[in-house]
Amino acid sequence: MPVLPGFSGIEEGLLVREDTLSGKLYRYIPSIEDEVVVCDLSLNEGDTFQLFPGDDVPIALWNDYRERGIKLVVDSVRYINGKKVIYFPFLSEPCFFSNPRYNISLRFIEGIGPTYGPFGYFGRVFGENVLSLLLCVEKDGSQVFMMHEDLQCFQSVAAVKEVEVLKLNIYPNPVVDYVNITSENQDSEIQLTVYDFVGSLVGHYTFQDHIQIPVHNLSSGVYTLIFRDHKNNQSSRKVVISH
Repeated sequence: MPVLPGFSGIEEGLLVREDTLSGKLYRYIPSIEDEVVVCDLSLNEGDTFQLFPGDDVPIALWNDYRERGIKLVVDSVRYINGKKVIYFPFLSEPCFFSNPRYNISLRFIEGIGPTYGPFGYFGRVFGENVLSLLLCVEKDGSQVFMMHEDLQCFQSVAAVKEVEVLKLNIYPNPVVDYVNITSENQDSEIQLTVYDFVGSLVGHYTFQDHIQIPVHNLSSGVYTLIFRDHKNNQSSRKVVISH
């Protein structure tokens, strides 16, 4: 049954189809009785992709944002841990997207999808519709993607409680074969998750006072380590793997 546009901004429900052979993700638009491509992993450097919605989809509250319908040219294509990652030019946005601290860019990631929300308008910032952003992805109860550790997985206008910084020592850094991590919080079990520079989860560990992690199977680059103790105190570190 069609759903009228409202505060949620979703028009006529959501019907999404993935073609695993072509690497394309489609959304069905009942108002035009046709599908539109919202993600295309078959693209290569120099190819063009039009942001949803295109000219064939009528402008409405749920789909009207600054970059709607613009055509982007693929900047580059990389393979990270065997997964294809397609990079597009930086998009200027009126909220945290434009903060260089987060280094956010539009990407299509194999196994994850697009890093923007192509399924309609979900919020307004300073009276303007904004292009929604993919923060995290979970599969089978486990987190497999995080856009940036400072953004985390949930956004809120409320204050965030200050947490105790975990006392950690990481060496060597840069690392070639093994990275050693020691914690002064010996009375607490530490949960460690490791993310590569595109935000994909590449490791999950549990330790108390010391752990040694092999990195032979990881590609060279910058990795983010996120630590949590039993009180949910959190801390993050960067390590450089250089083979």
